[in-house]
Amino acid sequence: MAKLSKSHWYSAVLLVVIALSGLVFLGYRLGKTAAVSAIDGVSLTLAVRTELPSCNLIFSGQGPANTPVTMVFQSPTIFTPVVLTTDVTGMYTYSVNPNDVTDPHYLAPGSYTASAFINPVPPAITPTFSNPVVFVVSPGPCEPTPTITIVPTLTTVPSPNPALVGICHWTSGSKAWNALPVSISNPGHAKHTKDFEYAGPRDASGKPTKDGDAWCNSVE
Repeated sequence: MAKLSKSHWYSAVLLVVIALSGLVFLGYRLGKTAAVSAIDGVSLTLAVRTELPSCNLIFSGQGPANTPVTMVFQSPTIFTPVVLTTDVTGMYTYSVNPNDVTDPHYLAPGSYTASAFINPVPPAITPTFSNPVVFVVSPGPCEPTPTITIVPTLTTVPSPNPALVGICHWTSGSKAWNALPVSISNPGHAKHTKDFEYAGPRDASGKPTKDGDAWCNSVE
């Protein structure tokens, strides 16, 4: 067998080193790409504060840019959805004047829970929900509501409460959604790909109220 000359031997070693360097760099790039894709996700936040001296309640949050967001104000007797759109930075705000009954954003005095959601983008079928915010509408002189600082999370679906069951079930015959008091993991709905978890108004037992169908059809 012919013997490699010294110059050829150096050339072979150099080629091996270059090849190994290329593989290491490629592995690093793939690792970086995987790391970035692993943290991609959709988040939606919501906070409330009192604006002094006007007593206005200011709701604000952040989600994807230029995206329709539905805010829902819920009390035992009221279920009010409001559609907003985030700006180019993903921010959205909404103001409620508790002392002006002519304000189109007026809410009657009482205790409320506010939350927001983004309709799912295919192939997702479950809306992205914000954290819920509890607040009180009290007309007259106001005290500042503590600003709630939210740490954004990549969790797009709230942790399920075993007591709060419910799904929005697609009924082909009526071409509409119905709120059913069953778990999303109910075996009878395992192959119903359009069904999604219910997060609308509930009664004292945790089941969807009679307004549940309207909620399902407003978010589909």
